[in-house]
Amino acid sequence: MSNLTTNIIDHKYNKRTVIGVFSFTFAICLILYVFFGCLNKGWIFGVDAQAYYMVGRSLYFDHDFDSTNELQLTPHPEHFGNGLPLTKTGKLDNESPIGYALLTQPFLFIADIITISSNYILKTTLPYDGYRGVFGMLVPFATMIYGFVGVYLAYKIIIMFFDRVISSISINIVILSTSLLWYITGHVTMVHIHSFAALAALMYSTMPFFEKDISGVGILRYVCIGSLLALATMIRFQNAIFAIIPVVAMAQHLFGRKSNNNKGQLLKLIGKISIGAFSTLVCFIPQTLYWKAVYGSYLTNSYAGHGWSFDFLKPELAKTLFSADHGLFLWHPITLLSCIGICLLFYRVKKGRLFILLLSVCFVLTWYIIASWDYTMANSFGSRAFDGSTLFFCSRLGRDSKQVMEKKGNCSIDVYYSYFMEYATLNAAKIFRMASDSWRCILFTNIEKL
Repeated sequence: MSNLTTNIIDHKYNKRTVIGVFSFTFAICLILYVFFGCLNKGWIFGVDAQAYYMVGRSLYFDHDFDSTNELQLTPHPEHFGNGLPLTKTGKLDNESPIGYALLTQPFLFIADIITISSNYILKTTLPYDGYRGVFGMLVPFATMIYGFVGVYLAYKIIIMFFDRVISSISINIVILSTSLLWYITGHVTMVHIHSFAALAALMYSTMPFFEKDISGVGILRYVCIGSLLALATMIRFQNAIFAIIPVVAMAQHLFGRKSNNNKGQLLKLIGKISIGAFSTLVCFIPQTLYWKAVYGSYLTNSYAGHGWSFDFLKPELAKTLFSADHGLFLWHPITLLSCIGICLLFYRVKKGRLFILLLSVCFVLTWYIIASWDYTMANSFGSRAFDGSTLFFCSRLGRDSKQVMEKKGNCSIDVYYSYFMEYATLNAAKIFRMASDSWRCILFTNIEKL
């Protein structure tokens, strides 16, 4: 058989494998999504998750940032206890960033069109309150759409270092084995999937700057990077630390140029970077407008009124990783394996070494911020705040996969991934236990009402 024929067969096999891996993960997520929706009689529940949704619903229906009526319409107002306090502007103190609200607008619009059309043409009586009916299904499902966009972009980044099969399996195993599985299927109106997707898009857009020649990079990419950085920050404020990646990637070309290089090219590069930075400021304006409307100031710490504060001098570094109470490594052991081997990956992979180093720096800074804030992340499923480090976890897994495939062939890599699927199964078991606890709470609450 000729080399050309062999390559064609291998390409078709790789394509089928990649599609199969993504399809398997999507099927698992879809099944869990339906299960948790039936279990909780919807997907909008929990204090933080409802608070995020409130901002988007208020922006679309009321064209303001006053969540007063949302607190009455939300499916589970009892989760807020005595409600939310008022700010000095008379608005409810909803500290949620605005990024999630912006990402829900297209899907609220689609749900709006479907509801109006169905009620008018088919004479149905679908609810039009932004929470129930089509709204209550489509807007939460948007999380899965954003999630798999993020998974695909992460895959496109990983194939710059490994082959397609290894890259697809690596990213999908990490999704199934970490807290992202819960937030893409169960607690879908939380922001962690949107955060992951925005950061994946940011890093994918930044990858050309790790090449030696960036003369062909147009202004639009600089604007895209600046806009995505603003969006990621508006989704979760701690995502601002990932600005390190594009800043350093661009700075190496700005300050690493030889003195005899054309000054015109240097000024052109400075101009492009300035436009990118300006786009970040412009795209962050919605967040400042939200702060002004709700808190009376364009710049504020919206979490201050809730008693939250950072203790940078006494971070709970060990507990953040090893505590049985939502520690990252104990809840998701695959992340421990990823961290152990990242140093070996740094030394053995020549291409993309700076990118891997910057991912590692962002992981350490994320770890420090979480440890200084609340290492349990309000008793979340695992340590949800590491959503931005997904690529960091995938990198080491991809390196191990490559070594196994090169040394022992495809048969052994099947065994290897079967081993890692055990972590995914363990992760799913924890989620089902959480769902079971939630079901018992709902049952006992209803019994008490009777």
